[in-house]
Amino acid sequence: MASGRFGVVNGMSTVENWNLSESKTADSYVASNTYAGTVRGGGITRWSGSFNGKGAIPPVMPNESFLFEGYTAPDDGTEGSAGTVYGGQAIVSSVSINWDWTQNDILSWTVNFNGGTPAAPELTISTKTIPLDTTIPPTVSACGTVITYGADIEIPALASATLTFTAALSSEVHSGTQCYETWTPGALDWTLTANQQDYKRGVAGYPDLGDDLLLKVYTDQTDFWQLKFGKAQEYSGLTVDRSTGATISRTLNIAMQATDGLVIGNVVKPGDDPETTVYWGVTDTP
Repeated sequence: MASGRFGVVNGMSTVENWNLSESKTADSYVASNTYAGTVRGGGITRWSGSFNGKGAIPPVMPNESFLFEGYTAPDDGTEGSAGTVYGGQAIVSSVSINWDWTQNDILSWTVNFNGGTPAAPELTISTKTIPLDTTIPPTVSACGTVITYGADIEIPALASATLTFTAALSSEVHSGTQCYETWTPGALDWTLTANQQDYKRGVAGYPDLGDDLLLKVYTDQTDFWQLKFGKAQEYSGLTVDRSTGATISRTLNIAMQATDGLVIGNVVKPGDDPETTVYWGVTDTP
């Protein structure tokens, strides 16, 4: 037995946990010579995983390839010494960033990845040492952060929010991938789900459905994710509970809109200059 308290992912800061799944789904058949039993053989090897951490900006983003090296535990029980490492080239399929105003939680993120690229399909197991994470732990919490749209109109009464970026990765399995499923980049999408302890509509602060919005999702009182543009798609789950008197609540769902019909938009990470550096799209006009 081994504790997970020394686990890390190479090069990634403030990782709380990581997980990995491997499978080989074999071809199966029942034939005249199997006595009505199922025979299995062949099949494609797949591996994937995720890791979670604290902070406002995930260390990798969708469509980004990286070397995953998941350190499990030191063989001799001493932190910093050699231990079993699962490793391989991976590509990010999605990330999410979470805000929780009800608990004033520190902002957190989750990275999901698919394992194997055409050039390096395999997952390996080795014994090695991974450098310790010596970065300064983030402490920024939800309190003081807001979400705005348009001319900095604040969306009121936020209870929680999740910003999710996804990439529609393309799967490849052919003679050159050694019977591994491998992955290449795909189209980008994002969604913003905001839970409100509120019920109003038709006044400032409440986007109309169908609107194309310039959004700023703040990660502290200064920096923000710029989302240019988002389509207001749905107000869901409006709940009025007479029996308990619970606070009336609902969820606002907004999804990526690559253009407002006039210009192509962008996604800008907190702290970056939208006139020079974008994660996706075109830079803002000065």
